[in-house]
Amino acid sequence: MQLNEFSYEKAVEAITDGKDTLESFQLIRSEFPDLKTVTLISDPAHLWRSKLMAENLGFDAKISGTQDGQGSLLSNSYFVREVVSTLRYEFKSHFSSQWSLLRSIVL
Repeated sequence: MQLNEFSYEKAVEAITDGKDTLESFQLIRSEFPDLKTVTLISDPAHLWRSKLMAENLGFDAKISGTQDGQGSLLSNSYFVREVVSTLRYEFKSHFSSQWSLLRSIVL
């Protein structure tokens, strides 16, 4: 099915400048400060962290997991990577002053 079957093409905006998910969301927030609702489409494991990031930036995030392609089949290693990345993001978001201390202990 094509995108235009479900939405108006003008309502879809691709942001390709971010080097990672968080930076992309920050660019969207700065470019569209009044935007309230976003629909996130990604592989199922990545959606958890993506939704947290979007909500922390004030978006009402709706999610839709892909069923095909890279990441759609959840492996143990990919799941662990996403859980660890989510915990890292949450820690850095809420305890940024302690991040260098944690890195020195763990690394």
